[in-house]
Amino acid sequence: MLTFVGLGLGDEYDVSLRGLEAIRKADIVLAEFYTSVLCRMSVERMEKLYGKKIKVLSRKDVEEGGKEIIEMARDKDVVFLCAGDSMVATTHSALRNLARKEGVPTKIVHGASIYTAVSGILGLHIYKFGKCVSLPRPEKNFFPCSPYQGICENLSQGLHTLILLDIKADEGYFMSASEGLQILLEMERREKKGIITPQTRFCAVARAGSEDCIAVYGELEKLLSIEFGAPPHALVLPGNLHFTEEESLKCIRCR
Repeated sequence: MLTFVGLGLGDEYDVSLRGLEAIRKADIVLAEFYTSVLCRMSVERMEKLYGKKIKVLSRKDVEEGGKEIIEMARDKDVVFLCAGDSMVATTHSALRNLARKEGVPTKIVHGASIYTAVSGILGLHIYKFGKCVSLPRPEKNFFPCSPYQGICENLSQGLHTLILLDIKADEGYFMSASEGLQILLEMERREKKGIITPQTRFCAVARAGSEDCIAVYGELEKLLSIEFGAPPHALVLPGNLHFTEEESLKCIRCR
């Protein structure tokens, strides 16, 4: 059996009881933290609480070594851990599909995800979110503007946009809210559609799911001056607001 367990957003205590039971019964516990990380993550604390040794896999281990994971699960109970929900990343879906093709049974234990948590934190209606976009770190000769285009599509329909910020955990890189906003301004400079200006109002969320979560709403230029602290961070560009959403955002408006 190959069981996918989402660990939630905060720390080792956010795993569900069903997930904890699966981990403690497992023969092998694997984990990846390159698609997302817990706010207060410590593999050592996880091992102590869960009572299991955890082998942390790299992107290459998962994406190129999927068949090895499947072979482990043929005659052993293997649990595959990730931050957030267990089936949000396409990497995990691909691994599950491979297991199905190879006749290895799978199970999913869901966890809290930024996709649902951010709407609750900000008081925005979840059904008014459009396509989610991911903001990659610019590299030499690499500056994709597809996130900007996705934001444009959402705004044209009055929808909110969740903007996920790049993580390269193996390099110790976590894009900050400020860096993400600067990249969006550069995209505006290149695309020139007039949707992002220093006065455009964004929401910024840091460490969703943790006790020291920060959520702020305000003009882009004001958010740039705020130190949001440790990662992970996320941004939301609101679309048309219902009056109840406006009331919620007033509570976190920066002055």
